[in-house]
Amino acid sequence: MPQYKQAWNVSLHRNLAMILAMNDGLEWTAFVTGPFLDVANENFLGYNLSQQHATILNEGADRWSATTRATVGLAVKNSLLIPEKTSNRYLFIDTVTVSQTDVLLALQRMTGIE
Repeated sequence: MPQYKQAWNVSLHRNLAMILAMNDGLEWTAFVTGPFLDVANENFLGYNLSQQHATILNEGADRWSATTRATVGLAVKNSLLIPEKTSNRYLFIDTVTVSQTDVLLALQRMTGIE
């Protein structure tokens, strides 16, 4: 997987450089997020609430950064308010750093179902 991610990043950077070269003065902002946590609980990343089932990988201990769609929306809005600070750069956004076990325990507390 890391090689795929690296190849994807190289391709992204190459495409961005090409677009910028063809459009003098174009400003951009890239938002880098982890998985959307509010989507992760809709049968994504191993959680299926309607079937009350979770698929836990690697004992559920690996930690990962996640965000919510609301956090990304807030980041986009705020970046538009201060373009002099956010133009032509990557902004890294996360809401929380969790493990699959953390999410599962939170879901169990919220639903009362184990």
